[in-house]
Amino acid sequence: MWPLARLGAVVLLALLVAACGGGEIAVTPRAIPSATPTEEPLPTRTPRPQPTASHTPAPIALYVANTQGQGAVLRGAPGTGERIAGLPEGSRVAPQGEEQVLDGRRWLRVQDATGRAGWIAAELLVATPPATATPRR
Repeated sequence: MWPLARLGAVVLLALLVAACGGGEIAVTPRAIPSATPTEEPLPTRTPRPQPTASHTPAPIALYVANTQGQGAVLRGAPGTGERIAGLPEGSRVAPQGEEQVLDGRRWLRVQDATGRAGWIAAELLVATPPATATPRR
């Protein structure tokens, strides 16, 4: 009976080995520490585009206004500078790009239609021609 029991044990052992994958051993790979450590790269900054400066062009013409019909004085200097000319209300002048503030009042350098250059208080100038009074009939 022993040989039959031995044969049964061998068959049972063969079945167990076959059920476990044929005797192969599964190997799970493991990371092996590196001899030289690696460093994380530093974050890089993404450059932002520079803002584009917007330029509001100066008006090419200004008009004497807000004088209650008195007109404005074209002066040689801001404030009480020498009187160059009197300009009637509605006169067109060309700004020369200079401005000054004197005693809290803003002055612009302008050139009139005849080519005379001087200074006029900014509150007496507007960017659109003032409405002209139409005579009644």
